[in-house]
Amino acid sequence: MIDPKLVRLAVPALALGLLVVAGGCTKSEETGGTVAPAAKAPGAVAPEASVPRAKGAGTLAEGAPDEELAVWADADPDLGEAPLAVQLSADPLEEIEQASYTWDFGDGSAPSGEQNPKHVYAKAGQYTARLTVKDAAGRIGTDEAQIDVE
Repeated sequence: MIDPKLVRLAVPALALGLLVVAGGCTKSEETGGTVAPAAKAPGAVAPEASVPRAKGAGTLAEGAPDEELAVWADADPDLGEAPLAVQLSADPLEEIEQASYTWDFGDGSAPSGEQNPKHVYAKAGQYTARLTVKDAAGRIGTDEAQIDVE
């Protein structure tokens, strides 16, 4: 059986690898390891293009100073009848100093600044709860959790 914690660590690492490949960068040993853009093949994905990902796979935000934060958003339950009380949880995959959390529940209600808020979805529909985490250095990480209310 695969350990879920290992999967949670591997998915952001895989996503990072896909972003590097999609960005068309190669490492050149001739230039002392500097990064140079690779030639674009027809139909290649531009670095600013969106990369599809699975539910809860985590994303890396653009424009962060040095690196992005790896975070994981989860909803429990993520399927049920209205009104559906959902426990959302933010799981940073690294130690974050002075983290701030913002949850957009995707249903038009006010956002939450809690790390692990509880939210009630009153009406049937498909919702995307978006998590944004920022640290004191200005790094940002985002992830989403899908919630289906019947």
